[in-house]
Amino acid sequence: MITRKADGNVEFTAGGGRYGTYDRGVAVNWQDEGNALYASFSRFDTDGFPVRTGSSVDRGYDNNSARLQGNTRLGKLDLELSFWQASGTSEYLDFFAQPVSQDYRNQTLSLGLGFAPDENWSSRITLAQFGDDIDQNDSMDFLRTERTTLDWYNSFAIGDNQLLSAGIYLSREHAESLSFGTGFDRDRDDQAFYVQDQFDWDRHQLLLAMRYGDFESFGGIGTWNIEYGYLATDSLMLTASMGTGFRAPDATDLFGFGGNPDLLAEESRNIELGLRWQFTDYTSLTVQAFDNDIDNLIQFVVIDPMTFAGQNRNVAKARISGVEMTWRFQNEGWHLRSSVVFQDPQNISDGQQLLRRSKRSLTMGITRHLRSLDLGFNLLATNQRKDFGFPAPVDIGGYTLLNFNGRYNIGKRWQLRLKVENLLNKEYQTAAGFNSSKRAAFIALNYLMPAK
Repeated sequence: MITRKADGNVEFTAGGGRYGTYDRGVAVNWQDEGNALYASFSRFDTDGFPVRTGSSVDRGYDNNSARLQGNTRLGKLDLELSFWQASGTSEYLDFFAQPVSQDYRNQTLSLGLGFAPDENWSSRITLAQFGDDIDQNDSMDFLRTERTTLDWYNSFAIGDNQLLSAGIYLSREHAESLSFGTGFDRDRDDQAFYVQDQFDWDRHQLLLAMRYGDFESFGGIGTWNIEYGYLATDSLMLTASMGTGFRAPDATDLFGFGGNPDLLAEESRNIELGLRWQFTDYTSLTVQAFDNDIDNLIQFVVIDPMTFAGQNRNVAKARISGVEMTWRFQNEGWHLRSSVVFQDPQNISDGQQLLRRSKRSLTMGITRHLRSLDLGFNLLATNQRKDFGFPAPVDIGGYTLLNFNGRYNIGKRWQLRLKVENLLNKEYQTAAGFNSSKRAAFIALNYLMPAK
């Protein structure tokens, strides 16, 4: 009998940089045949910088994150358990530019069981619980949400060219909140059924999908999706897709400050045409034309301009049409990527440009791989956008942002990483009236220790 030795390692990380930023963590990874375990803990904290224009008060945050994941195989059963939690404190300035803070906690816990009744049928049941808590430290306001879900997914192989999938999804949510004197304590049950069929024959690929959900807050709604691909040549794929989607109003939309229990779901319709061309072994080009329509957008409508009292309402419609082109080159020593987007984001309700949406943007990335050294630059360029303003939207100027990242392997166990954000030290805003980081460097050291 030959027994394979278990593999594992322990990784330590410590780093820091501008704005009083510190990051440290430890991760343990272990696996043998049929079993695996991963556990990690990290802490990140920063003093931050003045987040509002005209303010000199630094606002920072801290975060403690823990993750545990394990899986094992018991006969024909695959069992997986995972846990993740992040908690900390975020500092910010309120509407009157006064320094305040909030404590937060986000948590997920899931248990998955997978099995295969026969060679053509595989099934997986996942039971999960999610929790989100926010407590304001300078007022009595809070928000707590707990959601338990059950997802039963099945896939059926029909011959060599067809894969049918179907499942059911159940959700129970409890939410309670207090915001600006308005509070709620609500429970909600939702159910959904979904089915998907994939076909692959000769040079054709087809996907058909449908989902129907029954929501306690506003009733039933169905969505669907169709995708088709045609391999015109060995290196050229033509694609077309059409589908619908929705965003259900959450408990805060319905019952929080400005809440409206009569809100409808936001609904969308998407059409895309595209091509993927692999014209050399190292180079590819992807082009996608898209047209998105969104109805019943939920917005807070001010009813009394003196007190700013208002209500959430389905008042807006939007359309985003455009073209995105992406070019890639990759070999053993280089990795280059460039993507450009031309789009027309319109608020159909008033004929104006959608807020915080640019019409043109460019992203570029270049990475050089050497024996023990990786060097990379990332660039983002975007033109002007509009943002929230009173009594009318305001313009935000375009900007170009360049970032650097490097990694140097010191032997087999040590690694040094350097990151520089906003390398050109540009002043820019992603939201009107809010500052962004100036040039900031961060350095970190990793140590990888094989587990005994």
